[in-house]
Amino acid sequence: MEDMDSSVEEKLDLKAENKFLNFEDHFISAVQERVKKNPDRALEHLQACEAIFPDHAAMLYEKAKVYYDLKDYTRAHEYCDRLIQQKPDYFWGKKLKTDLFLAEQNLEDALVIQKQLYKEKPGEAYALLKLYVRLRDDEAARKLIAEIDKNAIYVPNIASYKKRFKYKKAVVAKDKPEKVMPQKKIESRVEEKTEEERIQKADQKDLKKTLEIKKDYTALVRARDYHKLFALSQEEIYKHPVEPLHYLYNGIALAKLEKPAEAADILEMGLDFLFDNNKLKSQFYQQLIDVYNVLKNEKKVTHYRKLKS
Repeated sequence: MEDMDSSVEEKLDLKAENKFLNFEDHFISAVQERVKKNPDRALEHLQACEAIFPDHAAMLYEKAKVYYDLKDYTRAHEYCDRLIQQKPDYFWGKKLKTDLFLAEQNLEDALVIQKQLYKEKPGEAYALLKLYVRLRDDEAARKLIAEIDKNAIYVPNIASYKKRFKYKKAVVAKDKPEKVMPQKKIESRVEEKTEEERIQKADQKDLKKTLEIKKDYTALVRARDYHKLFALSQEEIYKHPVEPLHYLYNGIALAKLEKPAEAADILEMGLDFLFDNNKLKSQFYQQLIDVYNVLKNEKKVTHYRKLKS
């Protein structure tokens, strides 16, 4: 009798092991196909995974990612929600949920989750700052920049954000002025010079990238490939939300794709990031004159003509 029981247990163990190996095989294949940008094949393998283990967290995450890649946001939300319900503290599940909201232009719901992510990982400050920029929440942005400064969090192109929000580090008043020794003064000046040099190098690097992307934009305009121009400029806005050039070409693309109202919104948003560049400002004004002509908004046309003249 004991031998029979042992044999049954061995068969059950073997069956469970084969089941797991089958799942693992399909799952690895699904990840490989997704990386190769073959989402349909990835889904086939994930369907097989789901048939074996319907609530496996890794499968739910991968399936949500594939639907996200396919821009099937309804299904992506479905699997992402199932994952978060099962693992509410899973960072990457919440991160994916934020990406889904951003893809749908649902900035308010994205902000709720992004604030949580920033509390968990200070490195998420950059993503949160970009959201504040897009929501035009200047006060929240300045407060966040102060925290970034205080905690020495790395944020790309932070100098541009400080300039955009007119941020200056707060100086704490003291009852008695601290006597600064000559050596400390020298060290302080060296540190300031080093920081200025670092910012200058970062600005030069950013300028080089901007000039390179401008060539791409110009080529796409000449080729009249406005769908690609829109996609490229939209991606650059997400990456560099304080660079006005991307807003200009995004607006041009939308206007050419016969979406004048959206073009007007994005162009006016881009104006917020313009400083001392009269040539670029003139280009913005001309584009706004053109789109408001299409929209038959004479008041706005007159307004931007006056600014351009």
